[in-house]
Amino acid sequence: MRSVLSRVFRYAIATARAERDPSGDLRGALTVPKVKHLSAITTEKEAGELMRAIEGYTGHAITLFALRLSAHLFVRPGELRKAEWAEFDVE
Repeated sequence: MRSVLSRVFRYAIATARAERDPSGDLRGALTVPKVKHLSAITTEKEAGELMRAIEGYTGHAITLFALRLSAHLFVRPGELRKAEWAEFDVE
């Protein structure tokens, strides 16, 4: 975040819109988010377990369809949630 702010202010200085870069004053004030690695399915056995777990899902039908699609399309949940019918080739 601070590096982005610094670039903005360096541009402002170069275009005579600012006199100094105040982002240096933020050193230590902004915390760096902790990197969180998400687990991934990397073997055929794990993929099979996932597909069986999806088929065993007993919740809402729309959620089941979304789970089935996501396992085959490898899209992010938000991309699937906001997908429009025009994006699917059903033929």
